[in-house]
Amino acid sequence: AQPHYRTTAPPLISTNLTSVEHSVNTNHSLITSVVIATTFELLFNDMLSLFRNRSFAIDLGNTNTLLADQDRILLSEPSCIVIESATNRVRAVGDKAYDMFEKNHQDLRPIKPLKWGVIADYESATMMIRDMVRRTFSRNLLGGYDNIIAGVPFCTTEVERRALRDTLDQFNPKKRHLIYEPIAAAIGMGLDIREPEGKMV
Repeated sequence: AQPHYRTTAPPLISTNLTSVEHSVNTNHSLITSVVIATTFELLFNDMLSLFRNRSFAIDLGNTNTLLADQDRILLSEPSCIVIESATNRVRAVGDKAYDMFEKNHQDLRPIKPLKWGVIADYESATMMIRDMVRRTFSRNLLGGYDNIIAGVPFCTTEVERRALRDTLDQFNPKKRHLIYEPIAAAIGMGLDIREPEGKMV
């Protein structure tokens, strides 16, 4: 009688394939978890920014208006606004308004609402600042600002400072601060304004 030989597949190959498949599945699950966690974190931060109050500083100049936060200048555009004469609606602000300034438009009124660094035309200045702030900052569900700081020339009158305060109140800040421009310049230069010594800026 012929001897009967029973052949079996080496168990090592099957074991190795199972280990590879398990490793691939584990790595895929890990990558998926990381992607989901990262996506959730980004979405959470975006949603949180909608409720977070913000602070900014504004510098009104005859030529340019600057908006800045604690880290950098966010906007620098000409202090110009163009208003439709018939409807009193804003047609352009900043760079776009400056480009239209030298052109003759019967139905448009180009205005420079600032003179010597203070508000000369309250209504147009309010509309100009509102447009610049809205373009600089994303929409906030609460619409709030923590602090607004504005520089004013040293020679301003109380009436001129009140006009600026009233303009800033449209943003409903928790606090608004007016600071004289020479003092702001000294602080920006790193000078200690609390020292009892005279300093020339």
